Amino acid sequence: MTATTGKLAAALLACAMVALTGADGHIQSNSTCPGNWTDLGERCFRFVPKHMIWTTAQAHCQSMGANLASIHNVIEVELIHRMAGNDTAVWTGGSSCQQKNVWLWCDGTTLDFTYWCPGHPKEDPESCCLYISPKDGKCWEEFACNNLLPSVCVMNLH
Repeated sequence: MTATTGKLAAALLACAMVALTGADGHIQSNSTCPGNWTDLGERCFRFVPKHMIWTTAQAHCQSMGANLASIHNVIEVELIHRMAGNDTAVWTGGSSCQQKNVWLWCDGTTLDFTYWCPGHPKEDPESCCLYISPKDGKCWEEFACNNLLPSVCVMNLH
C-alpha cells in the first residue's frame, strides 16, 4: 500500500465511522437487531468476551441463530475492532481447515474481501482458523483453532 493509498483509505474509514457513530462516538444500534447486538446494514454483530476454541465459539454463535463473523469490508473490520477493544484478538468465521490455503467463511458467504497482516496467510496446516489481530492495523492472521480467544458473531436480518 502506498502512502497516498493509505491516507485515502484512512480518510474513507474516518468518514464511514462518522456515519456509523453518534455524536457521543458510540456505535449506533438499530432496533431491528436483538438486544446486545449491533446493527450494520442488514447484519447484526455481537462481541462474545468468553475465551473459547474456534469450534466452540462457532457453536455458541449458532446457538444464537448466528455464525462466527464473516467480514466483507473495512467498515466491518473497524466495527469488530471497536466492539472488542484495542488490544483484543478475536475469532472470526474464516477457516482453511477444509482445504489447505483455501479460505472460506463458515456462514457460506463468499470471501470477497481480505485484510491479511503482512506475510499472512502462512502455509501452516496447524493454523487454519482466522482471527483479527490487535496489531498492525487490526489485520487478519491464522491461528491454531484450539487456542482460546473471544469471538464475534454475526446474523443476517434477511
